[in-house]
Amino acid sequence: EKNLLKPFFSEEEFANKDKDILIKEFYERIYVTYPFGLAAAKVGGAYIRRVSKDNLISDDEYAAVKNYIDDIEKNLIVLESTDAFKRFIPVTLLIEANFFRLIQTMGRPIPQPIPDIYLRAIARARTLQIQTTEHFSILFYADYLAEKQDKDGVIKLLSAISPATLDSAARNALSSKESIQRLFPHLYNLQQGYPDVEAIYKRLIS
Repeated sequence: EKNLLKPFFSEEEFANKDKDILIKEFYERIYVTYPFGLAAAKVGGAYIRRVSKDNLISDDEYAAVKNYIDDIEKNLIVLESTDAFKRFIPVTLLIEANFFRLIQTMGRPIPQPIPDIYLRAIARARTLQIQTTEHFSILFYADYLAEKQDKDGVIKLLSAISPATLDSAARNALSSKESIQRLFPHLYNLQQGYPDVEAIYKRLIS
């Protein structure tokens, strides 16, 4: 909802920019004020997309990316220090995993295995009873496994979600062809090609 961003911008800025640009600049302003882990991953991802050429980044550009990685890890330690801050940990882990996926597509090393980060995001969201983050973490992890053509892993993950308790935001994303192609393109392609994956997918959104 674009109007949620209105308090953070001048009237002129808000009127002349679309939602995606406002969201990008919103995260940049957060990151400049304080290297919040979630913002670091978002700004880092935008940086890679801006500077990469043919899915490659230079050594200097990768050095800048490593600064974003360091900021995420430092912030996760800070978030662990206060109970109220701990609620930001699952979504930070989820965005970190997606950020690391992007780094890998550039052929660059990452400090932790991506599956481990997704599993941590799922576990922490479940412990804190943040269902939206839990279900989106499962879906993004399923998309990662779909990219690897791990059909059995995808089925196992999707089967872990009860259709009766599927988060409404996750349901809306899965029920829209445009959304699933944008957010989970590999999962979309896998379920198009395998009837057993398609069956568990349709069961999930029925």
